[in-house]
Amino acid sequence: MYGKYGASSGVNPSLCWPTRQEIEERQEYEAVAFPYTIKEMMETAAQRRKEEQVRIEQRDKDVAAKFQKLEQWKNELNAKLAKKEADVQAAKLKKQRLVEEVRRHFGFTLDPRDERFQEMLAKREKEQKKLERQAKLEAKEKMMIAKLQPEECTAK
Repeated sequence: MYGKYGASSGVNPSLCWPTRQEIEERQEYEAVAFPYTIKEMMETAAQRRKEEQVRIEQRDKDVAAKFQKLEQWKNELNAKLAKKEADVQAAKLKKQRLVEEVRRHFGFTLDPRDERFQEMLAKREKEQKKLERQAKLEAKEKMMIAKLQPEECTAK
């Protein structure tokens, strides 16, 4: 009313402004609700943006480094898969060879599920493992001899 009619409205103009106690309460509320100044908030926001930018740049560097290694990793994976495939193929050929040896032993084609066939196959596999173990031991002995011979020459 005072704003519209002025002093003729008969309203006390002091009612238009807050009291000293209301001002203090409002200041206290704002100090608790908004503890930082605008400048402090702007600095904090700028710091967060810088940290985020550094984090993004670091991640980009990591991705670029990993991308450079991608071809190497692909080659390693392909080599590993090829080796695995070769091992499977070698095992299959070894099994076929043993089966063929068993068939030659009997002199006729025998069903692989037959008990005699299974026994002979197990026996052949056992012999094969024994030969492989023996070859491994001989290779180890040769390596030890090769290591010892240069030491003997330098000792004399």
